[in-house]
Amino acid sequence: MDKDLKNKAHNSISRAERARMIMQDEMLQESLTSIKGEIYAKFQRTKYDETEQRDELWRKTQAINAFESYLERVMTDGLLAQETLKLNQ
Repeated sequence: MDKDLKNKAHNSISRAERARMIMQDEMLQESLTSIKGEIYAKFQRTKYDETEQRDELWRKTQAINAFESYLERVMTDGLLAQETLKLNQ
């Protein structure tokens, strides 16, 4: 494995560790849980014809999901990089 690929792999592993630490942060998890709960409660209170409000709540939910998915992808990339380094030792 060439030096550039090794550096990229180590960078991915480092980023994965940072992403893991972020996702395991108690305050972040508390915040996300609270925000998701508030969004759900607001959605439940919307009326049938309040499509704008529901659409906005849906967009907020999608943004939270995208944030979490991004960090999960970073962690997965790090695991793959770690396995690649092990195989190429």
